Amino acid sequence: MSKPRYYLMIMIFFLALVAGVCVLLYLPLRQAFLANWGFNTMIFGALAIGIFLNFRRVVVLGPEISWIEIFRTGTSGLSVAESPQLLRPLAKHLQGMHRDRFSLSVLSLQTVLDGIRGRMDESREISRYVISLLVFLGLLGTFWGLLAP
Repeated sequence: MSKPRYYLMIMIFFLALVAGVCVLLYLPLRQAFLANWGFNTMIFGALAIGIFLNFRRVVVLGPEISWIEIFRTGTSGLSVAESPQLLRPLAKHLQGMHRDRFSLSVLSLQTVLDGIRGRMDESREISRYVISLLVFLGLLGTFWGLLAP
């Protein structure tokens, strides 16, 4: 399993790249922003919320991956008190099992994996919603600007 640190670094790199382009184009962007500062502030607010939610989604995967690594290697430190959020059904199912007697039926493993897939799809839908909202607000702002005298 790969650590989410790599993906966080890529996300930060691209945000820094976009921020650098914005710094280079500061004067034209400032003039365009001030043309309708209220609506543009709402767009930037939605963008900030979307960035926060996506970063949070990646950061939450860290403890999940650590839990899987601890369980897989059998290292001490795996406790029920530290059960992961996303993998909670799997942790609950494996709670009483010893590592040497570990076995899951196909049906129970499929049920656990379906629950995990549902939770991940739910968070993915939030990201898609924010993206669609930003596209809609951008188009609305464009048409608003074209209709203004």
